[in-house]
Amino acid sequence: MKRRVLKRLRAAFLMGVGIFLALVVFVVFVDPFYHYHAPVLGMKTYLYNAVYQAPGVARNYEYDSAILGTSMTENFHTNWFRDELGLQTVKLSYSGARTSDLDAILEQVFASGNEIKKIYLDLNGYQLEVPSDSAYVERPKYLYDENPFNDVEYVCNIDTLSTCVGSVIATMMGREDNMDSAYTWNDPEAFGKDKVMEVALAAREQAIQATMEEEDARQSLLNCQRNLDNIGKHIVAHPETKFVVMYVPYHVMYWDDANEEMRDLRFERYEMSLRYFGDMPNVEMYFFLDDYEVITDFSLFRDLGHYPEEVNYRMFQDLSVGNFKVDKEEGIQRLEELKKYVEEYDFDSIWDEYNSYKENL
Repeated sequence: MKRRVLKRLRAAFLMGVGIFLALVVFVVFVDPFYHYHAPVLGMKTYLYNAVYQAPGVARNYEYDSAILGTSMTENFHTNWFRDELGLQTVKLSYSGARTSDLDAILEQVFASGNEIKKIYLDLNGYQLEVPSDSAYVERPKYLYDENPFNDVEYVCNIDTLSTCVGSVIATMMGREDNMDSAYTWNDPEAFGKDKVMEVALAAREQAIQATMEEEDARQSLLNCQRNLDNIGKHIVAHPETKFVVMYVPYHVMYWDDANEEMRDLRFERYEMSLRYFGDMPNVEMYFFLDDYEVITDFSLFRDLGHYPEEVNYRMFQDLSVGNFKVDKEEGIQRLEELKKYVEEYDFDSIWDEYNSYKENL
């Protein structure tokens, strides 16, 4: 009797181990985050969670160019770069990316074995300002490092398993590859003056209450230097790759902080970056901060810094022909002209009009 029970327990144990191993093999085979390989057996690339999927795409796909950065680059389409520039491009952007995130992704890009011709990345105000090790979304270390042992968090994960099942079902139902349009957002209802002014009002109230100590300013510039170095070390290490740094546009209301010290510090950080990248021979800088036709158009923003796909396409066309391209001296001069422009800009009339509109609602 005892031997029969032990035999059944052993059989149940072996069956459990077999099922567990089969599920692990299934996860590794489907691999929805592309941690081990690109899609196989007709499965399509489906990108929906950049923080989890970008390192795998960077490591395991074939490409010669990449788009990196924040949500301000998410509305670029990879097919534009393929069809008009002949570049096989992947999108590795994700919302809120800090320079430490760019550092982590660039590590994967240059470990991929691909011959990288161009890296396109945006540079914006908060990337220069925030601490270099801060995170908008925490990166899962097991998807970014070389340690095979912590992969257990990926392969033995019920969410990963359910995603695998969903991927197989979606493939059987004819899901298409979305590499070109991944992460894009273009809801027309999300844009307009009301949206911009709501955010501008919150920013203004916060700025009025803020105080700027000398130590805060010093720390801000130290943060800026560390953020630049997170990117710069890859630029120096890979002189064969052209880095296209885009100074992406903000709506003009972004510069109305009601706090001159904070605004001046923003300009100082931008100037630091222009001097930093301007001395690197494999960097091209594109200065869209002063695209006045864009930055004064309320219909093109959903807050102070996010614009629709049509602006991304306009920027792409400018990149293609060299419009808005600057060297260090030109960039600093244009920055000074932008500073003068916003210092003389009639923000009061914008606020008067907005307040009158709100009162009459």
